[in-house]
Amino acid sequence: MPPIFPTPAAISLRSASATEFWAVARLFAALHAFNAGLDPRFRLADSWEPLLRAHFDRTHQAPGALWLLAWCSDPAAGSGQAEPVGLLLVEAHTDSPLFADRRWAELVALYVAPSQRGGDLGRTLVEAGTRWATAHGFDRLQLYLTATNTHAKRFYARCGFAPVQEIWRAELTPAPGATPPPDPSYEADGHAAHQIELGHHHLAMELSACPDEEPPMVDLFSPQPRPDPAQLAAIKGWVVAALALPDDVTVMVTELRCSEPGCPPLETVIAVLRPGIPPEQRKLHKATSAITPDDISGLYAAA
Repeated sequence: MPPIFPTPAAISLRSASATEFWAVARLFAALHAFNAGLDPRFRLADSWEPLLRAHFDRTHQAPGALWLLAWCSDPAAGSGQAEPVGLLLVEAHTDSPLFADRRWAELVALYVAPSQRGGDLGRTLVEAGTRWATAHGFDRLQLYLTATNTHAKRFYARCGFAPVQEIWRAELTPAPGATPPPDPSYEADGHAAHQIELGHHHLAMELSACPDEEPPMVDLFSPQPRPDPAQLAAIKGWVVAALALPDDVTVMVTELRCSEPGCPPLETVIAVLRPGIPPEQRKLHKATSAITPDDISGLYAAA
């Protein structure tokens, strides 16, 4: 199938097919590994993949959804096969009947692989989403953006977006033994509980012109220094050496802060993203600055 939108050299864009969910899941996992670095409350649930699969199966050919994958087929890469390097998800959104202007197109997910950052692929994906939205009769395209994601703010501003709403949060201490009641807006059969187009989407995009630059870390309670980029690079190198990883595997290192009971104050999440298979994620209950080569060797000793 020829590309359905103009793209940079060696990149083709096409709607995700039923057999390409593995590529969607790989890029979605990378996106949300980054999101969790911005805010630990954005980390995915253990059951995220089957839920996303069910939503993908139900909507990837629906008129109200655009699941778009970018593929790189650069012969210089030497793999001989195209690799997924970009993901765009845009969906029709319908708000409560309480509002007069309650329908818009929502940019649910946007991700560009590290190898393609600093070029035009991010803008190309956004332009594809914009064309899809206007062709389907929408008068606006909206998205949710993490407050600390300065790279994405600058990127979306260049693409013509402007802030119109903010989400503010106050951290609370729940009453002992209290369990939050169900959301009354969910359907009685629970079907709406896993509809990713419902509610607010806490999404971010890692768009740095420098592929090795790590995202800014959010601190919800007190000032905290950003992890040392040199240490992050060293950890990635230790993981690559421990697993003898080839060049086409991506390693992501994220430091998280958590205040929930039983959760360590700081932990480091390491995600290994191999082409064509689900991502592997492991944790060390210490800050990135305290991690040593022995920690990584022990973490992957049985791998």
